[in-house]
Amino acid sequence: MGTYRERHIPISFFLLWILVFLVAGVFLWGVWSYRQVVELDEDISLQKSKIELQFRHRNALAAKLVEAIQAQEDSAGVLVVQEFSQAQTQLSQAQDIREKLQADSRMSQALEDLCENTRTVQWVQTQDCQEILKKLKGSEEQIDTIRMEYNTAAQDYNQEIQSFPGIVVANMFGFHAADFLMVSQAG
Repeated sequence: MGTYRERHIPISFFLLWILVFLVAGVFLWGVWSYRQVVELDEDISLQKSKIELQFRHRNALAAKLVEAIQAQEDSAGVLVVQEFSQAQTQLSQAQDIREKLQADSRMSQALEDLCENTRTVQWVQTQDCQEILKKLKGSEEQIDTIRMEYNTAAQDYNQEIQSFPGIVVANMFGFHAADFLMVSQAG
């Protein structure tokens, strides 16, 4: 029979295993938390991409409408077309999502003015113009919908990085709160 020490596992061995399991648990928790924050951050990026894609689609439609107005040589529409063109240039030169949304707001107002102006013009009654105007209205509504989806994603992300355990991950890896976007009042 051996001594007591030879027959029993020392307590330090159990403490070592407990420590190993705790470290592994904290590590896995950290990986899971990081994955959650990154997933929410990617969702915000996806929503920004959707907004920009919708801007390009709307701009293409608006350019067709502008061409149609210019082809008609409608003097009343010239000033509105100039304002629209300036807003479109501002949008194309914008660097971040905030600048793009400010330019988009200006462009939405110019489009609204353009549509108001075209209601008094005879050629707007054509099928092509009616189709463009309908698509433009749908595009404006889609942009507002995507903005709301972005705001929902930003809210989820901000809640995650401002509460435990996400706040630990956010501070360690430099994640910052996302800004909310205003939904257009024009249209």
